[in-house]
Amino acid sequence: MSFSKRRLHQVSAALLATLVAFLTTDLSLNAADKKKTPNFVIIFCDDLGYGDLGCYGNPTIATPNLDRMAAEGMRFTQFYSAACVCTPSRAAILTGRLPVRSGMCSDKRRVLFPDSSGGLPQSEITIARALKEKGYSTAAVGKWHLGHLPEYLPTSHGFDSYFGIPYSNDMDRILAKKKGEPNPDFRKRLFWTPKSEYWNVPILRDKKEVERPADQTTITRRYTQEAVKFIGKNKENPFFLYLAHSMPHVPLFASKEFNGRSRRGLYGDVIEEIDWSVGQVMSALKKNGLDEDTLVFFTSDNGPWLIFNDHGGTAGLLRNGKGCTWDGGMREPGIAWWPGTIKPASVTHELGSTMDLFTTCLTLAGAEVPADRIIDGKDMTPILTGRGKGKRDSIFYYRGEQLYALRKGSFKAHFITQGAYDGTKPEKHEQPLLFNLDVDPSEKWDVAQNHPEVLADIAEEVKRHQRKLKRGKVQLDARINDWTPLFDGKTLKGWKDPNFPGGGEAHVEKGDLVIEMGEMLSGITWSNDVPRMNYELTLDAKKLQGSDFFCGLTFPVGTNSVTLIMGGWGGAVVGISSIDHMDASDNETTDYIRFDNDKWYRVSVKVTKPKIEVWLDAEKIVDVEIEGRRLGMRPGDIELNMPLGLATFQTSSAFRNLKYRKIKP
Repeated sequence: MSFSKRRLHQVSAALLATLVAFLTTDLSLNAADKKKTPNFVIIFCDDLGYGDLGCYGNPTIATPNLDRMAAEGMRFTQFYSAACVCTPSRAAILTGRLPVRSGMCSDKRRVLFPDSSGGLPQSEITIARALKEKGYSTAAVGKWHLGHLPEYLPTSHGFDSYFGIPYSNDMDRILAKKKGEPNPDFRKRLFWTPKSEYWNVPILRDKKEVERPADQTTITRRYTQEAVKFIGKNKENPFFLYLAHSMPHVPLFASKEFNGRSRRGLYGDVIEEIDWSVGQVMSALKKNGLDEDTLVFFTSDNGPWLIFNDHGGTAGLLRNGKGCTWDGGMREPGIAWWPGTIKPASVTHELGSTMDLFTTCLTLAGAEVPADRIIDGKDMTPILTGRGKGKRDSIFYYRGEQLYALRKGSFKAHFITQGAYDGTKPEKHEQPLLFNLDVDPSEKWDVAQNHPEVLADIAEEVKRHQRKLKRGKVQLDARINDWTPLFDGKTLKGWKDPNFPGGGEAHVEKGDLVIEMGEMLSGITWSNDVPRMNYELTLDAKKLQGSDFFCGLTFPVGTNSVTLIMGGWGGAVVGISSIDHMDASDNETTDYIRFDNDKWYRVSVKVTKPKIEVWLDAEKIVDVEIEGRRLGMRPGDIELNMPLGLATFQTSSAFRNLKYRKIKP
């Protein structure tokens, strides 16, 4: 059977129409899918109380923009921060993990300070880092408080840009107490009549200091301007904006447009300016046609700082405030806004946590939630879209490194209780206190005697949690100028590759780290995190036997590394390899130095942005400017090795007192 030409044309036309329709549909679906990949804006306040907003019942603080955000979106009644103070709560919101897992909490120093040498480890995955892999533009604006040294700043953790104060606005205090001035009088002068110049806090742009001391009277306004600018600049790209206000943490500052405006006094002025800021962000999204493509979430890091009286907020009907694990310290306002996706005027009583924002953002962006670690955040998409119930049934209340309480469902058990800033000591409860928060949100009536089955269930939940808990190395205790040991004199813990492919080995002998070098390229590497700039490294070294060659010490310089060569042909030369060269034999060389066998030498290395300096005992033997020079062949850690080009020697050396410390730039 054959087709007529007319019939053939009809079939061809139909096939062509079908193909066009298929391609058009496919392109439309792809476009729709692309459009459905939302932007994310997280607005994170500092020390805001559960009862500080109009939509949460405050009678005198006017918050029309936040009230409108709740009216057009969703208000959470049971939303929690993951900690009751600044640093750990900020680590949790960005990583989706309890701070005890990342080491971003401590029983000794509860937050990071300007003299802290630690920060959020590079091994942690932030929302920004995960979203960048999906093509998102990312910006952090405002308070950071996850480490102020370069390796810990936002631009080292997945953010394209940063503008803000790197820690709390009450740090770097300059104002001194007058002779004989009573503490209450000094505190009143400091906080109740504050001036920006009382605190020498910096403002950074990316990693560069651009202002010091920061003019805090304009800080909320400037944060807002940066946020609005970022939104306009990225209207064609998916983006993540982390807007972390420094306020209402004391000292309180409001701009002249808001100073004296609120019936609640200066604290109310500050909140009303933050409310204005929220309105500016919402307006910028609408102006750029992004409101229906953007999820905005507003919350706070912890509860109100009650010891500051009218300069602190209120937790409403909740008990206590910042610094403790009563609900007033960790239950926060939580408002979600996403026009066209979230049903207006929604109120949810589902449990939620700041950690859930990590998993929610990644899921909505189509990014993979990391599977190589425990993620504590839950996907809130079913709650936000109204398509299902929440996935969270518990809240863990940590104070520092210790689990103080656990909420499961409606019930909360306190294993340890302690006041916030009243000097009281922790009180352990043989039988935990138990409160039904649906009935008693103020935690007044202990019902433990009535619900032994609930306590038993919560105890099992704690056991399951602790069985899987892997605590991160505490990052908050170490201070700049504090030494960190690299060798304990007993084991090779922390070092890898102790057996060398070219023969030789590393072992511990009479408290020393002994390395026998083989005939091929060899080395032993410190496997834990080390500073990459602005640090000192010191060790004692002794040549036991062998040729003139002593040892190579590789150490990091920024993203690269260089090697200090001790020993060589025709004598013992000391030099720095791999500066402006790829060949390790091209060295910045000092005079020849003869190293005697069985004699200890103290080697000290100092790495700062402009230069590398090396001392042998008390004599400076290397002083190399590195500004604008190409360094190293590869990223590097601390390594004791046989450098390439000297690998035909055989030698044996001993080391002790290996340690490093971070120093101020």
